[in-house]
Amino acid sequence: MDFRQAYDPVRALGVSWRLIRHAPLTVLVGALLLVATGGENQFLGSFTPSRLSVEWLPSVRDVVWAFSGWGFCLGLVAFVVNGLLQIGFAGAAQRVMVTGEERFRDLFQDRGLWLHILVARFLTTLIVALAALPFVVLFHGPILAASVVDLDAIGWVAGVVFSLAYAPIFVYLLLGFALVAPVVAVEGKRPVDALQRSWELADGHRIQLLIYFGVLAIVGLSGVLLCGVGLLFTLPWSETARFESYLRFALPEVEGGAWVDNEAAEPGGDRSGMSADRSS
Repeated sequence: MDFRQAYDPVRALGVSWRLIRHAPLTVLVGALLLVATGGENQFLGSFTPSRLSVEWLPSVRDVVWAFSGWGFCLGLVAFVVNGLLQIGFAGAAQRVMVTGEERFRDLFQDRGLWLHILVARFLTTLIVALAALPFVVLFHGPILAASVVDLDAIGWVAGVVFSLAYAPIFVYLLLGFALVAPVVAVEGKRPVDALQRSWELADGHRIQLLIYFGVLAIVGLSGVLLCGVGLLFTLPWSETARFESYLRFALPEVEGGAWVDNEAAEPGGDRSGMSADRSS
């Protein structure tokens, strides 16, 4: 499947809904575990929106807290566990998608890729963290400078303007490395190769990815409207779509079509062309 079709959010969410409905134990629970362990940014510990300064941008205190003490330790444990789950969930979702068979133990099969995905995601997090540092300088710098001459209002305006001017550059970099984890989990790439592969795939597709992740974020957070309880479904739903899209793009088409594409098909039996036990 070509990239644009694979990363059509409406298509991906529709297929993911069927995967969850058919195999809730593996797909829904697996995606819940992924969400619970923090997804792509867990290595930053508790460096979350709830701990950001009132300006909605990270302060020096937030950065220091994120990389020290309990914030770092808990984040590190979740980061390591999440790496295993990313690999396992890719394999489990592939099996359900192709054959309709679910095996819960697939969620904990690392296929020899655990170290690869940990290093790749650490490098990604480091790159993104470094790319985010200019926000601290561009926002707080003018405010501090203006406070010296009692021009706080001008400092705030300048900080916001400078930060907004840098935002497109940050988003451009962020989207370039948005596919690193699935590249490792699905294709078995080594860390540096995964970074390069993600950047190459994003080239020419950043608008598509921005729309895709934007729709998934809206769907994922829509569970808040159901007293917050709905997040237990909507977040795993969007997380499943993220994996399904890369599986569809990266793996060869199944002869006769995958089970999940045929509404009338009865799941079961192995399919040729795209093995559910694919390893690196």
